[in-house]
Amino acid sequence: MSWINGYQVWLTEPQSLQNAQKVVDFLYTDVKDWSKESIAALVGNMRHESSVNPNMYEYGKAWEDNRGFGLVQWTPRSKFWDWGGALGYTEADLRSGDSQLARMEYEVENNIQYLANGHQRRYGKGTKYNFSFADFRANMPQLNVNQLTEAFMWNYEGPNYTAGANSLAARQAFANKAYAELDWTRGGTIADTDPEPTPPPQPEPTPENDPDEPLDAMVGIDLLTFIQELNDKVNNMLTADIYKVGSSDYYKNEYLKLTQQLTNMYKIKANTNFFQVISQHFGNFNESYIPAPDPNAPPPPVPEPAPDVKMFPLRIENGVNFFVRDDWGVGTLQRNMTYGVRSTGADHFGYDIGGGGVKHTVYSVTSGTVVRANYANGIGNRMTIDNDGDKYFLEYGHLDSFIAKVGDKVTAGDPIAVMGQTGGNYAIHLDIKIATSISGFYSWDTTIDPEKYLGVVSDNQTSLSQP
Repeated sequence: MSWINGYQVWLTEPQSLQNAQKVVDFLYTDVKDWSKESIAALVGNMRHESSVNPNMYEYGKAWEDNRGFGLVQWTPRSKFWDWGGALGYTEADLRSGDSQLARMEYEVENNIQYLANGHQRRYGKGTKYNFSFADFRANMPQLNVNQLTEAFMWNYEGPNYTAGANSLAARQAFANKAYAELDWTRGGTIADTDPEPTPPPQPEPTPENDPDEPLDAMVGIDLLTFIQELNDKVNNMLTADIYKVGSSDYYKNEYLKLTQQLTNMYKIKANTNFFQVISQHFGNFNESYIPAPDPNAPPPPVPEPAPDVKMFPLRIENGVNFFVRDDWGVGTLQRNMTYGVRSTGADHFGYDIGGGGVKHTVYSVTSGTVVRANYANGIGNRMTIDNDGDKYFLEYGHLDSFIAKVGDKVTAGDPIAVMGQTGGNYAIHLDIKIATSISGFYSWDTTIDPEKYLGVVSDNQTSLSQP
């Protein structure tokens, strides 16, 4: 059975149930944490959002509008589309359901998109369903299908209050129908649809390649040091303190998260930072653990010169200006001006620098090309620079005016704009964002923390060279 995914086709209820069965088959296995009630609630909301059609695009909108798309109508569509493309999914994959369910799993694991207690935090209309995405997935609160359907609608979909209230009954009706009629035969493991072929027989070792000889002795690799340092890194990550998040039974640090499964049982999982440390260690294998080549060997070909990479800390007219997030308490203005989730629950993908009432000159952090200088709602006058030396785009927002223009090549430290307060009822300040694509400035998947990029070590101090 394949996905029914005609582009912009609103499915009939039987067709939606057929696709809902695909959701069940993907998520309801012994190796995943999804409960039957939670999946039913999920597809109940999908029926309202997309008719459970993974190739459904927001009605009346053109693809270039970057509007809602997919089973849960990710808005903008680039939130899902860019994430999947970066992982190597083809366009056909992205328009089918399996990649979108993988994105749902990713969002649960990284606690994104879903806003715990979204009903209260969005509308201020009483406390409902104050639990994490992981708690929803496993139905830790032990709720029924109707309650979980409503929880997902308020905490994940976050519709207009009136629209949500009016659509809730229909969402719940389909969720209960899925719960009652779908095949819930739980799978044991995910089948390997493309098993590895039987490996060919290994050739007999040659005399000069004794299989009993250690690898490090054969090629001069300091394998023991490599393994010991890897062990040390893993041990440090596993023994770091884990902190409780809010009032829920959910704990995390930079590398791990811990969730309560039952009264006396907890589950610990590593996050992407954990695996990035390991991947980076393996990435350094050649340069750090393999000795230099024989000086008598012929020299390698001379590579093409690398681009002139220059980078300075964020600078405005009266010096380097930023502050350290950890120095400020939760809910303070200074903390809310940094990259992360604000005390209101709103996502903030930028790093704000106050101007103290003065429209200072802003200088470029990096060398690159100005690819955009225009006005956009919310961010006001913005300038986007495509870096020469790495994969990132830098955006400077709320500008009063531009000094550089589209097409200009700028060097780190060059004046590019004047700080302002355009785009809203703001004080004079600069908003800087860093993303992997020109359309990726409003997604956790495609942005990074400017504080780390700028090498901030303390208030108004950086590890980068000064302009």
